[in-house]
Amino acid sequence: MMDAGIRGFNEVKGAFVKSWTIILNYMLQSVVLAGDNDFYGWSDEGILLKCMKNTKLNTITILQYYGNNIKYFVFVKPTDLLVVTINEKNVLQVWDVSTGKFRCEMELNGIATNVCSNPRYYYVAVSFKNGKVELLKTDPNESDVELISKMVLCDEELSCVNFFSDGKECLATNFSTGRLYHIRIELEKTCSIIKEYHLKKEIIDAKIFDDKQSSLLTILYREHEEISEVAGNNVVIFNKNFDIVFKLLNTQHNYTSIFKWISFDIPGTINIALTVLKSFHIHLMTINIVEEKVLRSKIIPLDHDVRVIKISSWKKHCITFCNDGTYNVYEFTDDDQWKKIIRVNCSHWQTGGLMAAEIDSSYRNILTLSREGNLMCTSFKYISPKVKKINKILE
Repeated sequence: MMDAGIRGFNEVKGAFVKSWTIILNYMLQSVVLAGDNDFYGWSDEGILLKCMKNTKLNTITILQYYGNNIKYFVFVKPTDLLVVTINEKNVLQVWDVSTGKFRCEMELNGIATNVCSNPRYYYVAVSFKNGKVELLKTDPNESDVELISKMVLCDEELSCVNFFSDGKECLATNFSTGRLYHIRIELEKTCSIIKEYHLKKEIIDAKIFDDKQSSLLTILYREHEEISEVAGNNVVIFNKNFDIVFKLLNTQHNYTSIFKWISFDIPGTINIALTVLKSFHIHLMTINIVEEKVLRSKIIPLDHDVRVIKISSWKKHCITFCNDGTYNVYEFTDDDQWKKIIRVNCSHWQTGGLMAAEIDSSYRNILTLSREGNLMCTSFKYISPKVKKINKILE
């Protein structure tokens, strides 16, 4: 078996001659030099190392770890200057989006299940497997992560946390049991539960749709596990008091995700989109909340299979991403058409395909997470994309 290490060569009369060898405890996939004695190495365990070599002593000094495989990530709102990641060892790390520079980290006390960013304040909320939620402050002007509040909501696994647009309330959800917790946030102080609701259904997806006029919680769920895939054919919309304002039950399609595709344009209505299991299209609907009915429905055809696609959307732009490592960026036109403006294939480094993607508010930076835990930030300028790596070095 070949030893893991780094070998240095000198050019002698047009040929390269080995001058030194250093054995490592890590199997590196790629190495990038950073000066005469420093280099960055990407290990096969998903660890980015900054190292310094001492050829006289034949040793390597590890200067800094940049984290193990990443499970969750999110842009830090409202500026999107930072990105927060949580790796498989449940270490929360903060990175600079423009440079990929590591900022700081915090070891979490528990197994994290997701992370979400507050839209107005430099807060992120982390949900945990033991039913806990922690609110953390990640200010770009500060060098550390600050714990603001933590609360245990139940003894069951929490699936995610979603913030309302005012940033002072959020919703914690348990997908497997259908439990919902409406939480109030006192800035720089603490959190408290406003109300709890038990849907008693298996939730597939949950999103908050709100603007200055109203705040609505849209839930996609399924009654029975008749199919092996994670999908549902029931949609219910609640107001903040968990009063049902709309129901769409037992549809002929099985949906995999739900999202808001444009802002409210008609009073009393919302516009939603749903991805359909095993299909090449997306369903768009305009729903009248007052009259509790669908005003219009439209099918948007795609050139890729929606079975392996989830959606990340922001204002009039949307990302669809596939298991094969390809993602597409669409723009919504004024006449409700979808126009594909970017198609990127990351399969050359995103081994195993993409698991998640997110676009920032400036529509310039896209974060993509592979199934192996590799995170990449792609910054688009004009037509040609400029790729910046946050935790992976390319050869």
